[in-house]
Amino acid sequence: MGEFTQMTTDALAEEHRIVIDKLHNQLIGKYPERQPSQDELSFFYQRPEVAGYAADDRAVVVSPFNDVGRDQMKRKSLLLNERLRQYMKDNQVNFDFDIEPDQLYSAGPEYQENPTMLRETIVSRILSGDPSLEPYSLQQKEAAKQLVRRILQ
Repeated sequence: MGEFTQMTTDALAEEHRIVIDKLHNQLIGKYPERQPSQDELSFFYQRPEVAGYAADDRAVVVSPFNDVGRDQMKRKSLLLNERLRQYMKDNQVNFDFDIEPDQLYSAGPEYQENPTMLRETIVSRILSGDPSLEPYSLQQKEAAKQLVRRILQ
């Protein structure tokens, strides 16, 4: 029984990786990565916990002051996360799932007054494999699946 479970887990992990690669490939041309401006460098320096963000010019910017950008797998996850957020903004994708109190607290001060931005962040973190706002509810996971279908249609 344990061997079957492991094979099933491995197959699901591979399927997830394939979907993530498809998402990344679909979005990379629309939302390019660019180097941070002087103002952004100042922001990232003052907020080293911020790994990157989806800029107003539709680009994705990675902080040089956060370790996430130095690890290739984490960097890819971060870039997907921010590209998904850009896609949701550009396409006015809105979700109406409940936000858990622990998620609101863990997300940080900039999300306290902006539940739409937090919902976008939750969905993008689910899809990019970021566990920082876990546990994710079934509603939240379903929203992530809906976004995947929409992007890959």
